[in-house]
Amino acid sequence: MTDTATLSAADEAEFRERCRAFLKEHAVGISRESRGEDRGAGMMATAKDFQGKLAAAGLAGVVYDKAYGGAGLTRAHERIWREEYANFPDMTSSSRPRAHLARGVRQLPGHDVLLAPTSASGARSTPTSRT
Repeated sequence: MTDTATLSAADEAEFRERCRAFLKEHAVGISRESRGEDRGAGMMATAKDFQGKLAAAGLAGVVYDKAYGGAGLTRAHERIWREEYANFPDMTSSSRPRAHLARGVRQLPGHDVLLAPTSASGARSTPTSRT
């Protein structure tokens, strides 16, 4: 991963379109039918299938080094991926869009608490409850 690399406008547009095309085809939501009677097992199977397709398309682990199974791309690529994925149903946990990911807000898995992004000084803001 290269932290300081920037993308040209053409490279950014090309990667953004690649992400959109993938998501239009594969991020279709987790249907009740795919969940089956065992909701957890169905959601897990759908999530694994989606992750497998991400890996095959070279979009899994965008910023992780290729030696560790990632795509080895830059943070600029990661930002574009998050911006685009935020407009589609989450294929790894529920069927709701996650626009908060594009804004830099992080949700703790399994918790109804949001962590605000770090401040300019690097200090993390106090967690806030979502109501």
